[in-house]
Amino acid sequence: MEQLEQEYPDVTFVYATGTAEEQGSYGFNRYMRNLQIRDYCTVHGKALYDFADIESWYAGNQATYLYDGIQVPYLHPELYGNDAEHASYLNCEYKGMAFWNLAVQDVVITGNDHVPAATGLGEIYPNPFNQ
Repeated sequence: MEQLEQEYPDVTFVYATGTAEEQGSYGFNRYMRNLQIRDYCTVHGKALYDFADIESWYAGNQATYLYDGIQVPYLHPELYGNDAEHASYLNCEYKGMAFWNLAVQDVVITGNDHVPAATGLGEIYPNPFNQ
Protein backbone atom coordinates (compact mmCIF):
# COMPACT_ATOMS: atom_id res chain seq x y z
CA MET A 1 0.00 0.00 0.00
CA GLU A 2 2.80 2.38 0.81
CA GLN A 3 4.23 1.93 -2.69
CA LEU A 4 0.83 2.60 -4.28
CA GLU A 5 0.32 5.65 -2.12
CA GLN A 6 3.72 6.99 -3.17
CA GLU A 7 2.99 6.33 -6.85
CA TYR A 8 -0.44 7.98 -6.65
CA PRO A 9 -0.17 10.82 -4.12
CA ASP A 10 -3.41 12.48 -5.28
CA VAL A 11 -5.49 9.37 -4.57
CA THR A 12 -7.16 8.86 -1.21
CA PHE A 13 -6.78 5.18 -0.41
CA VAL A 14 -9.42 3.78 1.90
CA TYR A 15 -8.31 0.90 4.08
CA ALA A 16 -10.87 -1.68 5.15
CA THR A 17 -11.02 -4.36 7.78
CA GLY A 18 -12.16 -7.89 7.01
CA THR A 19 -15.51 -9.29 8.00
CA ALA A 20 -16.35 -11.33 11.07
CA GLU A 21 -15.71 -15.04 10.67
CA GLU A 22 -16.54 -18.30 12.38
CA GLN A 23 -15.72 -19.06 15.98
CA GLY A 24 -12.36 -20.49 17.00
CA SER A 25 -8.77 -19.67 16.15
CA TYR A 26 -9.51 -18.58 12.55
CA GLY A 27 -12.07 -16.03 13.70
CA PHE A 28 -9.77 -14.86 16.47
CA ASN A 29 -6.88 -14.39 14.00
CA ARG A 30 -9.15 -12.33 11.71
CA TYR A 31 -10.26 -10.25 14.69
CA MET A 32 -6.63 -9.59 15.70
CA ARG A 33 -5.73 -8.63 12.12
CA ASN A 34 -8.61 -6.17 12.08
CA LEU A 35 -7.24 -4.60 15.28
CA GLN A 36 -3.87 -4.19 13.54
CA ILE A 37 -5.51 -2.48 10.55
CA ARG A 38 -7.44 -0.11 12.83
CA ASP A 39 -4.31 0.76 14.81
CA TYR A 40 -2.27 1.33 11.63
CA CYS A 41 -4.88 3.69 10.23
CA THR A 42 -5.13 5.61 13.49
CA VAL A 43 -1.36 6.01 13.88
CA HIS A 44 -0.78 6.97 10.22
CA GLY A 45 -3.91 9.08 9.66
CA LYS A 46 -5.33 6.76 6.99
CA ALA A 47 -8.96 6.64 5.91
CA LEU A 48 -10.57 3.48 7.28
CA TYR A 49 -13.86 1.84 6.46
CA ASP A 50 -14.47 -0.65 9.21
CA PHE A 51 -16.47 -3.63 7.88
CA ALA A 52 -15.17 -5.93 10.60
CA ASP A 53 -18.23 -6.37 12.72
CA ILE A 54 -20.98 -5.86 10.12
CA GLU A 55 -21.69 -9.59 9.85
CA SER A 56 -21.86 -10.10 13.58
CA TRP A 57 -24.94 -7.87 14.04
CA TYR A 58 -28.56 -8.81 13.41
CA ALA A 59 -31.68 -7.08 14.77
CA GLY A 60 -29.64 -5.17 17.32
CA ASN A 61 -27.89 -8.26 18.69
CA GLN A 62 -24.20 -8.98 18.20
CA ALA A 63 -22.91 -12.55 17.99
CA THR A 64 -19.69 -12.90 19.99
CA TYR A 65 -17.71 -15.67 21.66
CA LEU A 66 -14.96 -15.79 24.24
CA TYR A 67 -11.49 -16.80 23.01
CA ASP A 68 -8.59 -16.77 25.49
CA GLY A 69 -10.56 -14.30 27.61
CA ILE A 70 -11.23 -11.92 24.68
CA GLN A 71 -14.74 -11.20 23.38
CA VAL A 72 -14.62 -11.78 19.61
CA PRO A 73 -17.40 -11.04 17.07
CA TYR A 74 -18.38 -13.82 14.67
CA LEU A 75 -20.79 -14.30 11.76
CA HIS A 76 -24.30 -14.02 13.19
CA PRO A 77 -26.29 -17.25 12.64
CA GLU A 78 -29.15 -15.26 11.03
CA LEU A 79 -26.76 -14.04 8.32
CA TYR A 80 -25.11 -17.38 7.67
CA GLY A 81 -25.96 -19.15 4.44
CA ASN A 82 -24.81 -20.14 1.00
CA ASP A 83 -27.79 -19.12 -1.10
CA ALA A 84 -25.73 -16.38 -2.80
CA GLU A 85 -22.80 -18.69 -3.62
CA HIS A 86 -20.75 -17.68 -0.56
CA ALA A 87 -23.13 -15.88 1.80
CA SER A 88 -26.82 -15.38 2.45
CA TYR A 89 -28.82 -12.90 0.38
CA LEU A 90 -29.46 -10.86 3.52
CA ASN A 91 -25.74 -10.76 4.29
CA CYS A 92 -25.06 -9.55 0.74
CA GLU A 93 -27.72 -6.87 1.12
CA TYR A 94 -26.12 -5.61 4.34
CA LYS A 95 -22.70 -5.47 2.68
CA GLY A 96 -24.20 -3.65 -0.31
CA MET A 97 -25.74 -1.03 1.97
CA ALA A 98 -22.41 -0.66 3.77
CA PHE A 99 -20.63 -0.15 0.45
CA TRP A 100 -23.23 2.42 -0.59
CA ASN A 101 -22.56 4.27 2.65
CA LEU A 102 -18.85 4.24 1.82
CA ALA A 103 -19.55 5.78 -1.60
CA VAL A 104 -21.66 8.51 -0.01
CA GLN A 105 -19.00 9.15 2.62
CA ASP A 106 -16.52 9.78 -0.21
CA VAL A 107 -18.14 13.19 -0.56
CA VAL A 108 -17.26 13.95 3.05
CA ILE A 109 -13.76 12.41 2.92
CA THR A 110 -12.53 13.87 -0.37
CA GLY A 111 -15.01 16.57 -1.31
CA ASN A 112 -15.77 14.78 -4.58
CA ASP A 113 -19.38 15.07 -5.61
CA HIS A 114 -19.55 11.99 -7.82
CA VAL A 115 -21.90 9.90 -5.70
CA PRO A 116 -23.34 7.06 -7.80
CA ALA A 117 -26.88 7.67 -9.03
CA ALA A 118 -28.28 4.28 -7.94
CA THR A 119 -30.83 4.41 -5.15
CA GLY A 120 -31.18 0.72 -4.39
CA LEU A 121 -29.68 -2.71 -4.81
CA GLY A 122 -30.47 -4.81 -7.83
CA GLU A 123 -30.68 -8.56 -8.02
CA ILE A 124 -27.77 -10.28 -6.33
CA TYR A 125 -28.18 -13.56 -8.17
CA PRO A 126 -26.38 -14.91 -10.03
CA ASN A 127 -23.19 -13.85 -8.35
CA PRO A 128 -21.33 -11.83 -11.06
CA PHE A 129 -17.98 -12.57 -9.44
CA ASN A 130 -18.43 -16.30 -9.69
CA GLN A 131 -18.67 -16.52 -13.49
